[in-house]
Amino acid sequence: MVSAAIANDGVLMEPYLVATERGPDLSVTGETAPSEFSRPISASTASAMTEMMTNVVDNGTGTPGQVAGISVAGKTGTAQSGIEGVAPTAWFTSFAPADDPQIAVAVVVEEGGDLGNEATGAAVAAPVAAAVIEAVLGE
Repeated sequence: MVSAAIANDGVLMEPYLVATERGPDLSVTGETAPSEFSRPISASTASAMTEMMTNVVDNGTGTPGQVAGISVAGKTGTAQSGIEGVAPTAWFTSFAPADDPQIAVAVVVEEGGDLGNEATGAAVAAPVAAAVIEAVLGE
């Protein structure tokens, strides 16, 4: 929701799981209408955040989140559990295309996934997000 609000010029939309309900004959029995939930940040702050997040993917820790031909805005993260022997949680939150957002993706990999204690958001979560973005937006 954080990345979606940044992508949407600071407007956070009400989340929902089902867009359209259909009856046994496939007729539409109900639809969810998009509605604004809140405006947690200004449009100018969202623009600045988009620029910074795009730089993270283009030049920083988020380079594993790059998708050929698509500008991705993203942020990596690695959270230590604070419990001895428990690997960190790795995450990556993103949206694309950065200049005309169509998709927001957040990936959280608990306990480091296959990399265990060596996990970072860049190494574990960003490639998953890139694959999702490419699957949705790729040509």
